[in-house]
Amino acid sequence: MATHKLTKIRNKRIIEMFHEFHDVKRMRLDDALDLLSKDYFYLDTNYIYSLIFYDKENHAYYCRLQNERATPAPTNRTHSRAQ
Repeated sequence: MATHKLTKIRNKRIIEMFHEFHDVKRMRLDDALDLLSKDYFYLDTNYIYSLIFYDKENHAYYCRLQNERATPAPTNRTHSRAQ
């Protein structure tokens, strides 16, 4: 049970880091996967890719991260005039 919980936490972190490298820092897909594979998680790049894009729950989380970034924060549009 604990292993399953830890795996979910690890997967979430992989997705967050992939989003940061690929979508925020605009790193190429293969470079982002390679960095995660060799420097952070020591997992095969194909495994990381399938974990993000082929697992329904993980892919939904990745899409949520993308959508959060795409929607700008609301701004306060009230302007006061100096008289």
